[in-house]
Amino acid sequence: MEDININQRIDVIHEWSLEFTKQIKRQSNSKKVNYTFSDALANKTLHSKRDECFIIAYTYLKENLPERNDFIKYLTAYIEDGIKLKQEYFKYDYERLNKYYNKVDEKKKNGDSYNPFNIKSYRNYVVFMVLKLHGIYELTDDELFRVSKKDNREFNPATNIPSVLRGFLPIRIKELDVKREFPTIIDEELGTNFRHEIYEILDKVTFAKVLNANSVDPNDYYYTQCINELKKVYGDKAYDVLTFDRFYEKGKVYRDFVKREKEVVEKCAEVNDVINYVRLHDALIVGYSQNIKQTKFGLFEFDCKEITALAVNSDIKETFYYLSDDGRIKTSPPRIRDYLVNIGMKRITTPDDQIQLLMDTNNVVNLFNHKTDLLSILKLGINEIGGEYTKVEELISHEYKNIIAKALPLIESEKLIYYQDSRYTFGLPFKNGFMLMDKNEVIIKQEYNSVNGFFMKNVVQERDFTQTDEVGDYEQLIKNVSGNNEKPFMSMIGYLSHTYKDPILSPCIILTDENSDDINRNGGRCKSILGVALSQFLTQKLKGGNEFKPSYNHNYADLQKGIRLYVIDDVGAGFKYDDLYTNILGSIDCQRKGINADEIKFKETPKFLITSNWVIPHSSVSNSTNRRFVEFKFNDHYNKDNSPATEFGRRLFEDWDEAEFDRFYSYIFRCVKLFFDNGLITPIYNKEVDNYLVKFRNEAFETEFERILKPMLISKTTFKVSDFLREYKHFENPFKNEN
Repeated sequence: MEDININQRIDVIHEWSLEFTKQIKRQSNSKKVNYTFSDALANKTLHSKRDECFIIAYTYLKENLPERNDFIKYLTAYIEDGIKLKQEYFKYDYERLNKYYNKVDEKKKNGDSYNPFNIKSYRNYVVFMVLKLHGIYELTDDELFRVSKKDNREFNPATNIPSVLRGFLPIRIKELDVKREFPTIIDEELGTNFRHEIYEILDKVTFAKVLNANSVDPNDYYYTQCINELKKVYGDKAYDVLTFDRFYEKGKVYRDFVKREKEVVEKCAEVNDVINYVRLHDALIVGYSQNIKQTKFGLFEFDCKEITALAVNSDIKETFYYLSDDGRIKTSPPRIRDYLVNIGMKRITTPDDQIQLLMDTNNVVNLFNHKTDLLSILKLGINEIGGEYTKVEELISHEYKNIIAKALPLIESEKLIYYQDSRYTFGLPFKNGFMLMDKNEVIIKQEYNSVNGFFMKNVVQERDFTQTDEVGDYEQLIKNVSGNNEKPFMSMIGYLSHTYKDPILSPCIILTDENSDDINRNGGRCKSILGVALSQFLTQKLKGGNEFKPSYNHNYADLQKGIRLYVIDDVGAGFKYDDLYTNILGSIDCQRKGINADEIKFKETPKFLITSNWVIPHSSVSNSTNRRFVEFKFNDHYNKDNSPATEFGRRLFEDWDEAEFDRFYSYIFRCVKLFFDNGLITPIYNKEVDNYLVKFRNEAFETEFERILKPMLISKTTFKVSDFLREYKHFENPFKNEN
């Protein structure tokens, strides 16, 4: 048990430094007006052995400032400001720190304060240990260090600090600690031999609780309960362990046992000729070089081990700043670089040889404006409170050009390559892992460090995923709009979802309306919702039909690598699909305004999706068109009177919960599986009526054509276009100027 006494009267080393300075000045007969502590340190010929011990402690504490010790620093921040400093920078076992956090919370609940990590106590401990183990300690120092003795135990600076700090010293030490002390004392009293296996029968907490139990009521049933616990080990001799006297006199067990403890500890020191030591209850702390020839004394056995500073966690991250030898907070370009790399900052190669940074979280590309935002990122890495926080903040604001900017070129440059599915794999980047479906069509979770490539930012990365076979809203919607073509529709969704670009077959998908007549443009059939659905995991560029002009040089000025779907929504009747031939099955030249064109190679180009409310013509002999475009018609299940929100009772995507998104993404995986198994299944439509409607788009046009054509077919065996136009342009024809 650690006895914490934080109310030290003085800071011993500070008081010594004042007296030491006066003494050396007096002994040296110095006439210097401002004689300083540094002057006294420099005059080594006048230093006594005691002074030298203080100087050892002083030098160590100067180089290892107590307030920078992580246990002291973190606990102080939590106790004084209620702040838990960043776990990733804590140098030691974080679980040990958590136990102290919990103790603080427990004490707070009871209205008590608790801080075992008092800086003054620790500083005095360092001086006390150096004096003791160097044999310079004097009897009068007991008052200086507030050493006291009670019930055969000594309370000193070593008992006043937590065990985690005891190894932080300028000298090497080791501890001689009695093994299983109280069980051994009981065995000695009773002539038993249970000390070796007692804790296998009765755990330490229960054993200590039973021994320290007491009551003023001689008929208290609690005594019987305690005896029953001890009987598990000692049988009927349990009454000799916890006698009536020991139970009804509070603290008697403790006093009886520590009396024997003192005798055994002093015997160990005497037999081993240990003169310079520190008593730590049932243990002795000695210098590491102290020869120990005997560790067994009757039933008692001492365990001898070195006490060292706690091991530093191998996974510890370093802050971007550090404390210099002169006590100032500083930084350096390599330190800044290491910090930025550790938090996921990457530098990518750019054609114009400029610094371009990105934040890499689960391989997600988040481009970063270092000139305006870097200081904010560095502020997130400050692991201080109060005045120390302000010092670091001032450091980074003053040193941007001198140090921080110089760190950026030190970050190793990487080529920005976006993840793309292979021919037989399909993956989605969820928050809880990268879910990859291979050619065996089994979904496997992978860690992001094994994924080859980056991802553009998308909402899918903010969602966890659990596979399910349940039918969700979107799957039901596709069943409704596809009619007898559900499988072709699923294969189309799988094709668009799969980011691999097949050089042989990568057609543009066109979504139209079934039974469209090019007169009544009845929308609302959920064609555009397909693009919205795909945007839940695919990065895409959306252009309106009137906004996209196939022949315009700068159509693709805003297209970036990493965009996986190019959606042209609601194109008009005269849209020139043929102008897209090259872009669909070849590379795309992105003509940026004011700079040279940037070419995106075919395998990195997006797939194309077009929606239209107009009839699309089809030629059975035009192989180039058929290879590049595949049409899917939506039936009229949804219309102005029946929307998905009405049918499902909620808006798609916006009102979904986690379970519904699991159904949606699971459906996408099933669509890709169908595509893997069957390829893109092309629906069979009768296009004769469509081709007719493209040519005769309204009733007036059709009627006028028949009026001219029928007489000509009756009166002539052949006719020319000029004959047809002559009749159409006749001065009596009211439509002659309508063309």
